[in-house]
Amino acid sequence: MADPAATAWRSSASRPRWPTLLCLGAIVFVLAMVALRYDHNTGFTSLIQFGTDWEAPMRITELNGVPLATVPGGGYDGQFYAQIAVQPDITTPEIQDALDNPSYRARRILLPLTAHVLGAGNPARILNIYALINVVAWLALAAVWWREVGAATPRGAMVWLACLLSLGALDSLRLSLTDLPAALLLVLAVLALERSRPRLATLFFLLGGFIRETSIFPAAVFIPQSRTVSRSSSTTIRTRSWFLSLRFSWRGKPNQGSQPVTLSSPDFRLYFLRALAVVPVLAWCAWLHFHLPGDDGAITMDWPTLGLIQHLATCTTELAHGNLDSRYLFGLLGALGLAYQSIFLLRQWRNPDPWVRLGLPFAILFWLMSAYVFSGYWAAARACLPPHPRLQPPSPPRPLFLAPSYSRQFIPATRPVADVAVIHISLPAALPHS
Repeated sequence: MADPAATAWRSSASRPRWPTLLCLGAIVFVLAMVALRYDHNTGFTSLIQFGTDWEAPMRITELNGVPLATVPGGGYDGQFYAQIAVQPDITTPEIQDALDNPSYRARRILLPLTAHVLGAGNPARILNIYALINVVAWLALAAVWWREVGAATPRGAMVWLACLLSLGALDSLRLSLTDLPAALLLVLAVLALERSRPRLATLFFLLGGFIRETSIFPAAVFIPQSRTVSRSSSTTIRTRSWFLSLRFSWRGKPNQGSQPVTLSSPDFRLYFLRALAVVPVLAWCAWLHFHLPGDDGAITMDWPTLGLIQHLATCTTELAHGNLDSRYLFGLLGALGLAYQSIFLLRQWRNPDPWVRLGLPFAILFWLMSAYVFSGYWAAARACLPPHPRLQPPSPPRPLFLAPSYSRQFIPATRPVADVAVIHISLPAALPHS
């Protein structure tokens, strides 16, 4: 009888080494790009993108005398979260005057508050810690995904690279934003659910909601109370969502990676856990709405598909006139790629797999984003970041798109034009800017 340990060793020894080396090379590359942003005077504050338009007297007084790397113009969103990290009391007029949209920025209080605590009140230390939180989140997501997709195999390495080098992930990293840490907590929440640890999943959802308020959306939709895997090709599933009860039949073939699931009767304790993950975040947002000025980010939302249609019309018009600026070229490719992924997820709305349920709210959110968000295609990629790592559409008959099937089984296929564009514009985005 063959020794299982010896068999496993021979199997691992026969694997090619280039997938592992390629992934490790990607990690070294990204960390090197981050290291190149360091300056002995300003530290890593170039990752925050402080704009000259927001200099004193608009900037908080705690930053007077602190060496900051600045960029011409208005800078980017990370500068507002960084100032909240230095001065987390968002009720003071000074911090409200320093923010472009106080009620909207203050929703995402947890990441700045974490940097404030770790920095022990020292402004320069707080800014550097805040700038590097996304780097830590990226490395943590890389480690989690390495195990989940089997990055040591050629197919797993391609999936791993597509996830970690996506525009949404790298853009959050290079601009010190909240998207990547929130996506990491959502991934950890679903992994906790798969391991039947609902309390831990509730904690991750709750923390993610205070980092980015849209993280509560998956907590409010279907989460299996308990499940048993069936080998039959057709299974009747009885489930409950946050608002309604459903009973339906779902067909799947185990050899394609989909697993029919039979759920038990609802456990109302889990309804309480869902409320615990959602209600505090909603209460915090409501308090901010009534006590702080701002538009609550209303400019980012529009009627369904209207923002996408306006964006596509703008891109095609500019390209037709010979304007090949990346805002229009990659904006068109990125929007079409995200639309395809969104449609795939929406077609799987009956699939009880928790990874599908994680992506569904963001697949809906894609169609509600305004042209203002789409005009910066990198912002649209970040807003839809959670579906990217694990949920991509399956390979069609013609080799036009790359994507893994449902949750665990990944199908090799030709990489889609949109995904290639995303990776190609992600790598230059990580390079240092003047």
